[in-house]
Amino acid sequence: MKTNMVRITQKQKEKIKGFSEEFRQKYLETEQGRKHIEMYINETKEVKEVFERIRKKYQKKEKITNDVLYHLLPYLNTRFTRKKGYRASTWPAIIKDVRKWFEAAGWQKRENWDRVAKEIYLLIENLIFNKKVEAIKNFIRSEYSKGFQAGMISPILYCLDQNYLVINNKTVDTINFITEPPPDR
Repeated sequence: MKTNMVRITQKQKEKIKGFSEEFRQKYLETEQGRKHIEMYINETKEVKEVFERIRKKYQKKEKITNDVLYHLLPYLNTRFTRKKGYRASTWPAIIKDVRKWFEAAGWQKRENWDRVAKEIYLLIENLIFNKKVEAIKNFIRSEYSKGFQAGMISPILYCLDQNYLVINNKTVDTINFITEPPPDR
């Protein structure tokens, strides 16, 4: 697996320190920032509870499809989401119903959803509890992984183990901004 190394200059390190301090003062220490941190803490607890419930069902060979698709995946906190009882996330990646979205895009078929949910569950189970990094390659190779990107899976992994980072458009944009090459290149 190819990785791109990013070298951070002293100037960039200072830039990161400055942004971090500004963020702490102007956001984290405000009422809104404290509420946001509380949301993270609550989501972490919720995801752990949901995953443990799914894990028990899976071990008993019970159906886990709706639990994975609607209570584990990260939905945007909307009236639709709340009405349907889907799990709203601090890191939303899904706006409406994932089944309708993926079927309309041609990424999945109606008859695949049990297998899709199982593959998502096994990916997370193998990464978190079995520490099997090859689970990522297995998931990517699966016909049931189409459309499931880091923005959907990484928030779950992060909630279960903070050694995994949330990877979405915001974090990628932030890293790119902070680590942009110095102008002399």
